[in-house]
Amino acid sequence: MASRSRFGGRLGSEHPDDPGAFAGALRERIYATLTGVAVLMLLLIHVDEESTWSAVVSVVLAMGTLWIASLFSELLAHGVVRNHPEYVKRDVRSEIFSTAGQSLVTMVVPVALLLVSLTGLWGLRTALILAIASLMLTLATAAIFAVRNTAFPFWARAAIVLGELALGGIVILGKILTH
Repeated sequence: MASRSRFGGRLGSEHPDDPGAFAGALRERIYATLTGVAVLMLLLIHVDEESTWSAVVSVVLAMGTLWIASLFSELLAHGVVRNHPEYVKRDVRSEIFSTAGQSLVTMVVPVALLLVSLTGLWGLRTALILAIASLMLTLATAAIFAVRNTAFPFWARAAIVLGELALGGIVILGKILTH
């Protein structure tokens, strides 16, 4: 069954019986979220050298290019598999754009939090920390939605959610240790 993420965007398919579409959307959401965490961590580490606008541009460029790469790779993969010039039909194109769009949806909350710092409500450092926290929450939410209707025992579902959070933690720790 297709599900909706609380943080916007469809996490699944218009065709609830299409597990491949759900898997693709989930995979893209995870990739995009981890990419966003990495970009935001770099900005946080170098926060004294950044402005809010440069941080927003960095996030939008990173997530936008991730979207383009995802879109291109999906279109290419479908074309190669079908080996035909008219390889992508309308319903498949829609699914490809939906799947690739997960990276664009993922950046909405972090960018909004960064833009709020322009009002003076909080500084750029706080906005970056809040944006990273929002993406970690996105990781947990995506994992919860992914496993909630599975036949996995509770401990396995909990391990998956904790595993995703651990991946985000590894990205954060890796950025701290290498910069």
